[in-house]
Amino acid sequence: WASDLAYRAVGEAPPAPGQAPLPDVTIERPAAGERLTFSAALARFQAAAPGWTEITLREGLPPRRGPAAPAGAEATPPAGPRRPQPYSATIRANDGSPIFATSQLVLHPYSGEILSRTGYADQSTGRQVRAWLRYLHTGQALGRPGQLIAGLACLGACVLVYTGFALSWRRFFGRPSRPGSAGT
Repeated sequence: WASDLAYRAVGEAPPAPGQAPLPDVTIERPAAGERLTFSAALARFQAAAPGWTEITLREGLPPRRGPAAPAGAEATPPAGPRRPQPYSATIRANDGSPIFATSQLVLHPYSGEILSRTGYADQSTGRQVRAWLRYLHTGQALGRPGQLIAGLACLGACVLVYTGFALSWRRFFGRPSRPGSAGT
């Protein structure tokens, strides 16, 4: 609900559950040529993103899920042989953009050509706001002062839990009051 609220706050419709923000890419198997190895694909991604600090590499694009199938309906797999899948990577760079900004790159698995590059600035406003939410929630977005505020809030929550248990303990297991006293 919070993610959907972030999109609606800027006037956008929230994406369907599981909808990947990556482009549709179809790869045809070439007549000759070998598929790039994982390490060769990683080297291409490293060369395409100088200054990278973290690369998450996967074979294929995340599956696109649409609306749930009606109850009792069977999902039918696509007919025919499976097409070759591209390599895709999520790359985080130390380039002065927000600490959570990432780029999505899609690589042709045979030629090594970059098919698609999507950065933080290319995302919709709703997606950018959504990206800020986690880091604001943990205090990481504002650096050390934000982490200090988040830490104090956690400490305050712990004190509230302790006082709740202490009051309950005293109420249920405390000493019985003396008759005739105006219990305090």
